[in-house]
Amino acid sequence: MKTVIPIICLIILSSAGCQSKKIIVQENFRDLKNVEFIYKKYSRGFYNEISINKNRIRTYLNYEKNKFKDLNINPLQWQKCLSLANEIDLNKVNEIKDISNDRYSDKVHYGKLIIQFKKKQFGSITDFDHGNPPKEIARLTNYLLYLTSLDPDQN
Repeated sequence: MKTVIPIICLIILSSAGCQSKKIIVQENFRDLKNVEFIYKKYSRGFYNEISINKNRIRTYLNYEKNKFKDLNINPLQWQKCLSLANEIDLNKVNEIKDISNDRYSDKVHYGKLIIQFKKKQFGSITDFDHGNPPKEIARLTNYLLYLTSLDPDQN
């Protein structure tokens, strides 16, 4: 009996810890209508922008943003975006440094991630090499790109 009570207490405390993590995600991104993820990929003569919000995934195909494709996003995909964004410290995202500079010699496109939340924009001040994002934003960036790759017409 003496060993059963501590085990039960341990189970209760560990489940409470998991529950509090969910609350943090919901607290940071409470007003889901105002959250938008924007990823830009560009170089001289090429522009591609991905805009993802709760309702849709929109891919702009040119600088003028008059050619675009819309895809639906399901609630599980949206929740995953929010979860990955919650791993990023929004107050320090503009301090993120790039880890390579192949874009300067036109080997790869420029990449840029912007998170719009509560009418504020959080994004890296410096661009980075598309396909090689800084580790602080890599998981979210790669997932956003994965979502757009699900469209068979876009490849």
